[in-house]
Amino acid sequence: MLKDNDRLPPSSITIDTLSSAHYRRLNIGIYKDADIACVNDEAQLKLEKYLSKARWAIKSGIGLYFYGPNSTGKTYAACALLKQLARLGYSCLLVRADDVKNYSLETKAMFDKRETWYARMRNVHVLLIDDIGKEYRSKNTDYMQRVLGLLLMERQQRPYAVTLFTSNVTPKKSSKHSISDFELIYGKSTSELLLDITRPVEIKGVNYRNIKQEEFKDELGF
Repeated sequence: MLKDNDRLPPSSITIDTLSSAHYRRLNIGIYKDADIACVNDEAQLKLEKYLSKARWAIKSGIGLYFYGPNSTGKTYAACALLKQLARLGYSCLLVRADDVKNYSLETKAMFDKRETWYARMRNVHVLLIDDIGKEYRSKNTDYMQRVLGLLLMERQQRPYAVTLFTSNVTPKKSSKHSISDFELIYGKSTSELLLDITRPVEIKGVNYRNIKQEEFKDELGF
């Protein structure tokens, strides 16, 4: 049985090959084969730089904020990084933004025999929150603002805890507004906290979903 010492520095032993048990705890599903080498060149350089400074970055609590248009590979890139951090001995976890809200309500939902899902999100060395901002189009957005703000503050107070994000929402100020799109959704306090604990990584490129649709069209003829 795997045991994570989430409150302690990670093991200095590098894991050559992640086991099926590791992947279950990562919760990355279809992104099991994600590879940094397949990310676009500009983002790849940033991820490799982050990995080279991973011990410092995670001890300092500095994560990454992956942003860009739909289907350009943000989650793929973030999961590729998550896998490498797991190999370095960090406990890692992927959750959807909606899961953050749901598991804060379902306080007895268990991640394993030792931890609830919410405790796992709070305690894990590296937490990846996927599609942040998408849940804004659902109900109870005020509640989500409070939950996200609390979770980030709790993680900020822990040693060796960083948070990664993927989002369609840019952290930069737009030409239409004097504040960022993220601040428009989550408010000034949470927005400032996010900027304090992350560095931005813009994911550019083709829309892979459209490419798949074209492949289906060519194969099926419609």
